[in-house]
Amino acid sequence: MTLSGGKLDANFMVNFSIMDVENFFQIPIQVEVQHPTNPILKIGQDSTLRPLAEYIKHAMNECGRLLMNRRYNDFAAFVKDSLQTSPTAAHLVEELVKLFPSTFDDSYSYKVGENTLNVLIHKKAQLVPVALFKNLRNKFAAFNFPDMDSISILADNVVPMVLIKHGVLECEQPTTLQSGSKFEVELRALSIVAGEEIVQATNGAVNCAELDYALWVKGKEKEYKDLERHATRTIMY
Repeated sequence: MTLSGGKLDANFMVNFSIMDVENFFQIPIQVEVQHPTNPILKIGQDSTLRPLAEYIKHAMNECGRLLMNRRYNDFAAFVKDSLQTSPTAAHLVEELVKLFPSTFDDSYSYKVGENTLNVLIHKKAQLVPVALFKNLRNKFAAFNFPDMDSISILADNVVPMVLIKHGVLECEQPTTLQSGSKFEVELRALSIVAGEEIVQATNGAVNCAELDYALWVKGKEKEYKDLERHATRTIMY
């Protein structure tokens, strides 16, 4: 695995700096602004994208450290070991969430009356086997997962917007939602349920991963990009 020429192993990830984020991802961490009292001077201040850059750095450092703790040289070694234990997409998702919780644990407590449910969404964790299956299954048999039907809709803020546009979901058009709030969890969870029902209506012609990709691509078309979708400060999508 490489990142613009750098070997993406555990050691590289542990030492990944904020300047590396800026260089590799072209995310400005500082911007020049006018000095508040001297109009001929400019000063540097953190850009609005600095928090995103800090998260990328944190995620890289933490993933590298966790890989080292498990004696994996890189992420590929972790994936290989996971699939040797159980060669399924579901197992890989479980292992990703267990080993890298701050990056992949996309679950929420949801109260129903006096009961509290644990709602599992796990968009990013499921995206790993989906991407491996889609891009590499013809090259590596290990990624031809036998249980792709276990993958759900990868609920973010694009798919719900497309489902609302087509009347599949009926709700007030959301704007800004807090991560883990009742409305945000419900909206994403209902997108997953709607996806399951659409797949059932096709009598197996498509699975949820294929449907999700079709909805996501549709959501990137100009007609849909101009529609309002909810904004949430989150690292999960």
